[in-house]
Amino acid sequence: MKKTTLFRMISIISLFAGTVSMPAQNLYLHYDDGKVLYLGKDNVDSITFSNYDADSVYHEAIVSQVVHTGYEKIHVPISSIVSISCVAQDKSYTTCPDDNHPHMIDLGLPSGTKWACCNVGASSPESFGGYYAWGETSEKDNYSTENYKYYNSRTREHKNIGSDIAGTSYDVAHVKWGSSWRMPSLEQIQELLNNSTSKWTSVNGVNGSEFTGPNGGKVFLPAAGYHEYGHLEDDGCCSYCWSSTLESSFSYNAHILFSSSDRTDWSRDFRRDGHCVRPVSR
Repeated sequence: MKKTTLFRMISIISLFAGTVSMPAQNLYLHYDDGKVLYLGKDNVDSITFSNYDADSVYHEAIVSQVVHTGYEKIHVPISSIVSISCVAQDKSYTTCPDDNHPHMIDLGLPSGTKWACCNVGASSPESFGGYYAWGETSEKDNYSTENYKYYNSRTREHKNIGSDIAGTSYDVAHVKWGSSWRMPSLEQIQELLNNSTSKWTSVNGVNGSEFTGPNGGKVFLPAAGYHEYGHLEDDGCCSYCWSSTLESSFSYNAHILFSSSDRTDWSRDFRRDGHCVRPVSR
């Protein structure tokens, strides 16, 4: 088990005798007010718990719980948790120092905004990660207007969930990664474009755009394409990453960071479509 710097220790007295320690995977800590803290893969050093039965301990009524996900999902009652030791998440780098993603990358931007080294759901900077409709926090097989969570088929209108969803329950970056992570606003995307250079390149055989900030810091956005009506489109040739900002003129659109071999800019797209998310932090 790797040696880590701790930023939080959650200690809960176990009701059972005997404890077991497990190596870290992904942890989601669910609170009874509906909020979810995502501790993140490799941001957890160890989990110590005792006597659980994955098939019998989970009930919908138990809302205060830790969900441990590796190759399978295991629901563990919070009363069985002895301790969770977490890695510090506030340190930034100019490039990834190791394979324990995600990292907070400092590009030297005027606002001090840091960009994540990889997309939500990705295991490396060149991995595509998850695809999400704007404001949704779960992936699905089909991205269409009809199954968009915030579309009313009766009125044929899109529900107003806010002009900027950063840091809210609609923000998949904040929901899954927690802490100070957010979806980038249009303003933060514009800052990135105005204060960095971009080039179309390839990392481990994956096409994408590499952004280099004033201080030499670098982030890579893979050409993950987008999901629409059951199909993955433009993978390998274009990158589409959601912002947290709704387009003011048309409520069915939200702004995106777009890049391809011949253009890098901010744009807009249908909220229903499945796009990747590259988080930011302060």
